[in-house]
Amino acid sequence: MVMAWLFMAVPAGAEESTDMTATEESTPTQFSLEKIEAVEQRHQGLQQRHDSNISKVIVTREDIVQFRDRRAGDILRRLPGVFMGGSPGENRDVRLRGLDKEYNQILINGERISGGGEKREFELDRIPADMIERIEIIKNPSAEYGSDAVAGVINIVLRGAPNKFSFDGMIGAGGPTDGRRSDKYLGDQNAVFNMGNSSGKVGWRFGGSFFRNLRTTKKDKLKSNLDRELDNEYVPTESLDTFGEMLWTPTQSDKFRLTPFLLYREEDKGRTKDTFGANGAVKAAENEHEFKVLREPRITAAWDHRFAGGAVVELNSTINLHEEEKLKTLDTGTKPGGTFTPTKRTTEKEIKRDTETIVNLNYRQPFTLFDMRNLFTTGTKIRVKDRTKDKSKLDTTLATGVTANTTGAKDNYAVDERNFGLFASDEIALTDKLYLTAGVRAEVIDGELTDRRTAQSQSTPLTTDLTPSAHLVYRLFEQTNIRASYAHTVRRPQFDQLIPSLEETATQFKLGNPNLRPEKARNYELQVEQFWPNGILSAGTYYRQLRDKQEEVIIGRSGAKDIVQFTNVGNGSLWGAEFEAMRQLDFLPYQWMRYFRLRANYTWTISSKVSDPNQLAVRRFKDTPTHIVNVILEYLHPDTGIGFNIGMNQISERIDPKTDSTTKIEDTLRTLDVSVTKTLGKNVSLFFDARNVTFAESRKIDKGEFERTSLPTRFFFGLKWFY
Repeated sequence: MVMAWLFMAVPAGAEESTDMTATEESTPTQFSLEKIEAVEQRHQGLQQRHDSNISKVIVTREDIVQFRDRRAGDILRRLPGVFMGGSPGENRDVRLRGLDKEYNQILINGERISGGGEKREFELDRIPADMIERIEIIKNPSAEYGSDAVAGVINIVLRGAPNKFSFDGMIGAGGPTDGRRSDKYLGDQNAVFNMGNSSGKVGWRFGGSFFRNLRTTKKDKLKSNLDRELDNEYVPTESLDTFGEMLWTPTQSDKFRLTPFLLYREEDKGRTKDTFGANGAVKAAENEHEFKVLREPRITAAWDHRFAGGAVVELNSTINLHEEEKLKTLDTGTKPGGTFTPTKRTTEKEIKRDTETIVNLNYRQPFTLFDMRNLFTTGTKIRVKDRTKDKSKLDTTLATGVTANTTGAKDNYAVDERNFGLFASDEIALTDKLYLTAGVRAEVIDGELTDRRTAQSQSTPLTTDLTPSAHLVYRLFEQTNIRASYAHTVRRPQFDQLIPSLEETATQFKLGNPNLRPEKARNYELQVEQFWPNGILSAGTYYRQLRDKQEEVIIGRSGAKDIVQFTNVGNGSLWGAEFEAMRQLDFLPYQWMRYFRLRANYTWTISSKVSDPNQLAVRRFKDTPTHIVNVILEYLHPDTGIGFNIGMNQISERIDPKTDSTTKIEDTLRTLDVSVTKTLGKNVSLFFDARNVTFAESRKIDKGEFERTSLPTRFFFGLKWFY
């Protein structure tokens, strides 16, 4: 209620008379040009969101710069309905509205990116924020996007060739600390540069980023038999990323673009784990070392042609390669007298390669029919994906030197997947206030699975998905939108679940399922938006109805072991509400208060359930939080160049009932971040930020075992410039 009062109780005429841009322009300072450009860009992002006939959230370049974000995951974690999966404190795997990472579609400049994940996911902490111009989140996609986006689409738009010469960069350092001692205060270093220019018919941009990051994690687990495990992980990471764009405009009607980029990362992980008995003595110990290299080269060539009547043809082709190499050694043993003595060594070598080729052709034609303006769009897309995974695992008993091959049944395979898509949509101005975007997409997918151990191949079932969508927006007033939308989407199985295999573990037999069907969803959304020149207030509700939900279930028993398999268990549904607010507090009575801006968003999962007819049970979706809350208070004084941000993020308790009748519970996680900036001149600024300043901890209970993960406070400071 307080939030609503702040945004609605504005004095009469305030929207016209208290815009900060107007008041500050009357007293020019050396910072005024930078401030005006930032405000104009912020307003441009809101205007784009207001004008779009499809509901979306847009993060502009100004937002990225203001919060000094270093990776794409840092940007997204503040947005409505978003929280990051993976290890606590990492911003790697994005999840929308509680649905797992495989329900999202990640795009770069409108096209899919590989990433090497079994669930078709991409780790967003691999993309430097300095490469990004804006991010668009479309939670109910239209026919123009691929159909595999149950939770939504995240489209990352890279910075293109500028209109004039520009050069910007940043250098900084920092690291993690637990508040009592330094793990390594300057374990993080970051240096980025970005430059570009346009002259005549040619424009270009080139940028690079070096990022050294130290990740430390400490876990303390109390097991059901009263044993205690202390797990310490230390992961230095180095990334070297480059990107660019070449733009050639030979005529006013034609544009050619070449957009290459390369993401490169090395991770050198060390981990130790000690298991203590109830008497406090060490029962077992582990030492692990893992070295991983990830490479992601990608290049896109695009041509746009605009006809005299306004029609546009767009043709682009993308080649994306993902390579991942990993070498892991795990020693297990004891610690007599406090000295680690290994008794067994496990060695793993793994190579994964994904090659994806995409060709996309679109045609857009504006026309008028029955006095209604239309924009008809049709297109086709061919996507061919080749994926291989080769892994070996050897267990050696050190006392005897005997080595056993323990490579799993799903560790060596190849997947060839072919996707042909065709869509048509029409944006129709039914009246001067009512707009309809309706379309349909058809996708045909087939492929082949190969067990690389036996060279046996099996064709995957040919699937055809027809996914209609409709988006309606009614502009009730000039700055008020009422939106309603429907979309049919799918979620395809992860790769290793499709392999026809039988794998035996200590407690289970795991079966592959090449006949696993895609999940299909009907998405419904309703939203109201109120815009101001410097803010927005929105409220909405969403509903997802899923069929053929994929989950791992117990399908039988062999001796003392369960037989488990990923199957289509039944139907599911997800229902919730979402609220967002952003407002410059320029309506407050005191001048110093008017430099503040408030951002807040809240996502409430009202109902989350999966019906399993095989188990005669109803469960929640995996790891779905009931509440996701972000509140950020910003301050920027244009004359002094001093600014700061204080942000709170809260992910509520997550309850995960499992098919074996156990339940995993993760406690509420609340973090607080602070950043400070000081402008030194028109083109240079200092910054400092600290993440998780309250030393929040992650806590969970799983199968009667209590685990606590300490999250270090991270700080970072540096210098940023632009020309």
